Amino acid sequence: MPNRVAYTFVIKDRFSSVANRIKSQTQGIRNQLKKLKFDAKKAGKSLKDMGRKMRGISLASAGVAVAAAKAFGDMEAGVANVLGLMKPAEVKKFGGAVGKLSEEAVLAGFKMGDTNKALFDMISAMGASERTFDAFRTAQKLSIAGNTSLSTSVSGLAAIMNAYKEEAGSAADVANAFYAAQAKGTTDVTKLASNVGQVAPIAKAAGVGFRPLLATMAELTQGGLSTEESTTALKGVLSGLLKPTGEAEGVLRSMGVPIGATEMKAAGLANTLEKLAELSETYPDLLATAIPNIRGFTAAAALGHENIQRIRETTEETKSFEAFEAAHLRNIGTFNQEIARTRGAITILLVTLGKHLAPGISKLARGIQAATVWFRGLSDTKKKWLAWGLVVVGIISSLLMLLGSVVIIGGAAFGALAAMGAAIAGAITIPIAIAAAAVAAAMVKVYQHWDDIKGYYERVKGFFGFGNDEDINVTGAADINQNASLDVGVTVKSAKGTVDDVKTKTTGKISGLTTGTNMEDIF
Repeated sequence: MPNRVAYTFVIKDRFSSVANRIKSQTQGIRNQLKKLKFDAKKAGKSLKDMGRKMRGISLASAGVAVAAAKAFGDMEAGVANVLGLMKPAEVKKFGGAVGKLSEEAVLAGFKMGDTNKALFDMISAMGASERTFDAFRTAQKLSIAGNTSLSTSVSGLAAIMNAYKEEAGSAADVANAFYAAQAKGTTDVTKLASNVGQVAPIAKAAGVGFRPLLATMAELTQGGLSTEESTTALKGVLSGLLKPTGEAEGVLRSMGVPIGATEMKAAGLANTLEKLAELSETYPDLLATAIPNIRGFTAAAALGHENIQRIRETTEETKSFEAFEAAHLRNIGTFNQEIARTRGAITILLVTLGKHLAPGISKLARGIQAATVWFRGLSDTKKKWLAWGLVVVGIISSLLMLLGSVVIIGGAAFGALAAMGAAIAGAITIPIAIAAAAVAAAMVKVYQHWDDIKGYYERVKGFFGFGNDEDINVTGAADINQNASLDVGVTVKSAKGTVDDVKTKTTGKISGLTTGTNMEDIF
């Protein structure tokens, strides 16, 4: 009679929990992929924006460096040109002052080229001295007050100060005379300063001071003459009075007109012209004999008693600084002057930067020159290999950038690797400033998303780990002989779509249960 055996087996199902987890993780992966796609697009846009900004920064940095180098070079060349006018002893004494004068003028709103030219003209005309430097500063003031160029102001001041020497007084006295005179005639500072040099030496020789000289030039323009014509006419009449000849001298003496430098200086220009006016009114036919120069005759005929009285008044007004100072303060506050001073400040900033960059740029230039000589000395074969080596470096850098754009390891790591790729490529092929910016961008990206990156390990661990074990009880009964084997079949229903048949078999002693891949025996 067979033996009846009842059995109960308990097995653990680890497959269902894994399957469920896989299902859950699969959905999570799909969500992550969607997020990754979004992050990839966002990161791609960020990289493009970063690339544009980096290019912009690179171009801007290069532009500033080039502008700084050029500004410093121009300033250095201009100052060197001025120093070329000086003797070694003067360079030693005033060399530093020349550079400072140039910078002061640029900061005041004058362009560097105009400044260097005007400074050259001033020192060329008057020599290197504190008086000259003071005149240059005053010329800037006259330029602003009189709305004229710095070179023109320099020309006018130098013409009078050279002609009259110490008699001219200070540069401020001369500048004020220019401004006061232009207000009384149909002329301006530009025209007066541009033409006074033609007549100043003769006026000085005739004993005529610079104030009545400028006043007379301005008054002659009131009669319809241009400033150029007035200058020529006054020069003609002064020449005729300074050295009259023959019949002209007799007529002038008979009418009591001062002639010669001594008499004219003693009488003064206004009184001398007053006598000519009397001659013109009393004996108009003799005026042409007294002043045979046609241009001088024009001036003598144009100046009547009223004109001469205004010359006296203008001469007195040239001694007052009130109008000149007011004009300078008014004009220096205008929008155009503000812009000019801002431009000057930027120029000096560039000059300063260029001064500090110059040694490095010079060293780089010498290195390039040496490299060029070295390269030219290579054989054709070595030149070929070197050229292809540069091409390979360019390709590798491009591949590194591409790698950072296509590797999908999450939005944060994507941005970090792409930025790092750009940094590595930049270190090889682009300026150091851009490479540094790329490295900094990569580090910022990693720092911003460190929590996400740190969480990747936990996600992977959770994905491959097992969840809670579930017990499955298998019970039944079988009739067996003494030496019979017990055959039990167990079917485990797992998650939908995942079925695993497990056959557990044992012979002899029931001391253990061997299960399939996804089952575990518990005996």
